[in-house]
Amino acid sequence: MRTDRIENAKNGWMVGMFDGAILQSNFEVCYKSLSAKKVMESHYHKLSTELTFIISGKMVVNGETLEDGDIFIIEPNETLECEVVEDTKIVVVKDKSYPSDKHIVSGGIK
Repeated sequence: MRTDRIENAKNGWMVGMFDGAILQSNFEVCYKSLSAKKVMESHYHKLSTELTFIISGKMVVNGETLEDGDIFIIEPNETLECEVVEDTKIVVVKDKSYPSDKHIVSGGIK
């Protein structure tokens, strides 16, 4: 057995095909603790589907208010816009690991 700490995962990405992942794999898993009032960069992925589980807290995602227990799925080429309403903890899983597959959208949803 080997052990590690979430603090050692680059930006919370524990699993994936990139430097800083605790486990190299062809899918991705991330844990994030987000502060209230954080607005995340609008972005999309061309090659992977992203599932996010809200462990605790509240977010506005693509105009819809979601909270602990909610899950949202962003399909390839679908833009994700998020604003954190209150301190929030999430787990994110991507079905494929492509480290360069994050495309920033300036000006909001495309």
